[in-house]
Amino acid sequence: MHKGRNVVRLVFVWLMIAVVAVFSMPVPVSAEKSKKTVRVGWHESPHFITDQYGRKTGYSYEYQRKVAAYTGWDYQYVNGTWSDLMEMLKKGEINLSAENKWDEIDIAYGLAIYDSDIDDYLTDTVNRADKIMYDNKAKAKTKAGNG
Repeated sequence: MHKGRNVVRLVFVWLMIAVVAVFSMPVPVSAEKSKKTVRVGWHESPHFITDQYGRKTGYSYEYQRKVAAYTGWDYQYVNGTWSDLMEMLKKGEINLSAENKWDEIDIAYGLAIYDSDIDDYLTDTVNRADKIMYDNKAKAKTKAGNG
């Protein structure tokens, strides 16, 4: 009977060694599977330049490089005119644009100054400013024919 216990212990020890060996083996992990390719619309402008050797530079490009350092993303640049790239962005053919033209962006604002006669709390002032902003936005859309 004493001999049987030793056999059981020996089998148990070998089984534990096998389990430890299996779970301590390195598992190959590929970073390539997690890499994402981001398609970026690119057009020449004073802030986004392609030099004579095809190297890109500029504010947006440098920013994208910094983002890629953290995310591991690869960028695929798609050349085109600004209007063509905006159409591609709307259709989902590119993921982002290297630049937006500021004359194409509508900004609505609202300004309210704290008035102790009508505002009990700061949130009352903020809510009045929001209402003014949405009223200004509605007026701008109506004026532009989008409302």
